[in-house]
Amino acid sequence: MITDDDLFIRKDLVSWLVTASLFAYVASFVMPVVDVRPSLLFRGREYPHGIIGVEAFVIAFWAMVSDGDSFVWLANPTYWFAIVLLFRGSVSFWPLTLSVIALLSPFLMVHSMNETWLLGYYTWLLSFGFSAAASLIVLWRGCSTPEQNIAASNERSTKKQSQAED
Repeated sequence: MITDDDLFIRKDLVSWLVTASLFAYVASFVMPVVDVRPSLLFRGREYPHGIIGVEAFVIAFWAMVSDGDSFVWLANPTYWFAIVLLFRGSVSFWPLTLSVIALLSPFLMVHSMNETWLLGYYTWLLSFGFSAAASLIVLWRGCSTPEQNIAASNERSTKKQSQAED
């Protein structure tokens, strides 16, 4: 019989999800995000192969700052705060709330633009989903650091074993 003690991934699922979230977020910066039509070129620059994540990041930031448009960029700092809170061991609704806001805010933009969204966009959203899942597990377990997760897992295993023996 396999127990939680035998599976490292179960003991440290939050760390795996946060790592996967960060990897997906960074990977989305080098992937194509959107296939831009000529009518929506940014400041006259052509993007024959679509816009990659880092370009979309910069374009959306400057559009928000200069034109007061594209508030979808705020999903990025919202996500950053959620990750920082997870790293700091916050056991509250804030990491989950921020992750869900980051996950849902891009949908405001998707419905307002008739663009073809590519793999980088969905990878970017996936990173928010991973952080939301990690935050949900932290709330469920009531602990967030790997050491706390392992201790909680060991405690649950000990309780199960003692109940099985009785």
